[in-house]
Amino acid sequence: LEVVTAEAIKFKGEATQVTVPGVMGEMGILSSHAPLVSMLEPGLVKIFQPSGQNLHYVVSQGFVTVEGNKVVCLVDAALTAAEVDVEKTKARLEAIRAELAASPSHLERNRNEMKYLQSQLALVGAV
Repeated sequence: LEVVTAEAIKFKGEATQVTVPGVMGEMGILSSHAPLVSMLEPGLVKIFQPSGQNLHYVVSQGFVTVEGNKVVCLVDAALTAAEVDVEKTKARLEAIRAELAASPSHLERNRNEMKYLQSQLALVGAV
């Protein structure tokens, strides 16, 4: 499994299962999964490692590919709970809400960013 952004490979390693936020809902991927290419929505990628340790990343929009036993999540951004700046995230979310109150026509443009910010707060339990 790889979780990749334009800046870095955020995770590269073995996983027994991966759950990703697909545009049609959450998708679970196990060993020997059928080949797949799908869009990802902002949300949570859950990585279940053979050691029993689970990792979670909040990801922005992107794509997931599955071929053979290799899964690649190519996303604009990916954060662990330790990387989330709660105050900055809350401030940006409030700024978007204020912008939408003033001009609701921008809802679609801000929908993915709002979902990404809300997922960050959910990951760290600050919702």
